[in-house]
Amino acid sequence: MGALTTPDRRDHETDLLRHYLDALDLPADARPSWESSWRRYRASAAYGLAIWLSTLGTDGWQRHDVSLALVGRYATAFRDLDAEAAGQP
Repeated sequence: MGALTTPDRRDHETDLLRHYLDALDLPADARPSWESSWRRYRASAAYGLAIWLSTLGTDGWQRHDVSLALVGRYATAFRDLDAEAAGQP
């Protein structure tokens, strides 16, 4: 979510996740389901947002402009993907 621009993430995230799942070196019956993987992917936006928010105002870990850009990407993904709902059991 952070590595791609928001338009690129929106356009390619499902294909990228499907490619990742297909590339897992696991027997088919041991692979996580699409539904489970998609829900976990959506929920992970909350983690990314929290991590990058924690870097704002700190010295040395990342430049402020980079942290701010990543906060924006994760915040948008959080909203786009309804991460709050995805994190609910």
